[in-house]
Amino acid sequence: MTKVSKPRTACQDQVELYDTLRDPGLRPILAVELGKAKFNQLKALNEFHMGMESLQSVPEDTATRSAKMVKARDGDSVPAFSALDDDKSVETADSGDDEVSSMPQNKVAEVWERIANGERWIGAVPVSFYREMEDVYLVGRPFLMGFNRGQPRVILNQILPRAGGNMGRIYANEWARPWVIAKILDASGFNMDQTSLVTMKAQEPGSADEDSVLGYLPGNARKTVDELMAYRANHDLRPDRTAKPSLSHEPPYVQTEVLGYDTEFSLYDRIGFGDSIKDIIAVFQGEQGPRQDDTPDKGLSLEYALKHKF
Repeated sequence: MTKVSKPRTACQDQVELYDTLRDPGLRPILAVELGKAKFNQLKALNEFHMGMESLQSVPEDTATRSAKMVKARDGDSVPAFSALDDDKSVETADSGDDEVSSMPQNKVAEVWERIANGERWIGAVPVSFYREMEDVYLVGRPFLMGFNRGQPRVILNQILPRAGGNMGRIYANEWARPWVIAKILDASGFNMDQTSLVTMKAQEPGSADEDSVLGYLPGNARKTVDELMAYRANHDLRPDRTAKPSLSHEPPYVQTEVLGYDTEFSLYDRIGFGDSIKDIIAVFQGEQGPRQDDTPDKGLSLEYALKHKF
């Protein structure tokens, strides 16, 4: 009986948390910020302190690129708008943007109601959690998620590397953000035993072809989530070893890897310097200083990083 009612309770909590976070006086910590801390804590802290001020001086090419990236996402998602000024706004999918989304409450409620009813749903909607011990809200805005029977089945993160050389592998710290989003859902009361974390990395053939690449990705990403909804049920996925699913629709300039989320395996703590979410929250709150050098697993695959103690 508990399992039947659990998704509805968790979904209602998400609606209430979203409503709470519409208060402009609240400043949550975002999954993207926690993810950045796994690359470089000092840089992540500086960007955290800049907060909304950084949005007032977004370079035009960055704003344009952010808007294009959002198009590489399924249409059945809740839009998040960040008004930079009265004449120009950028629709974001938490692809690196640090503002809290301000989307219609009724749309958010509609999405979570559909999920609570057990619908098979693919799209993007913010996920939130309040950590009482640190008195902080955590918020994740995934690129795409897939739910079925009230359970998160797929959390997909998309990466568009600027440098072609970064397509060689999916790095250990690139798994931090989707893991944090899964952790938020886990802490919120969702059943995560069939949840797959997916990282989709798309090679940009060149600036002249970027529009065509971004134009292709919406369908590609949705097909990937749809195809992987039951992937974990048929494969022995682990939280510390990536798998490469065979996806017939995927072009050569896209690569996808999958992990199995595990409540008992704190992947976030195991990468970078080994700092936990609690540690990074303390850094953002000024209770301890940031490490000022790059993480020792920079440039390493997840498997290689986890095998070595730094």
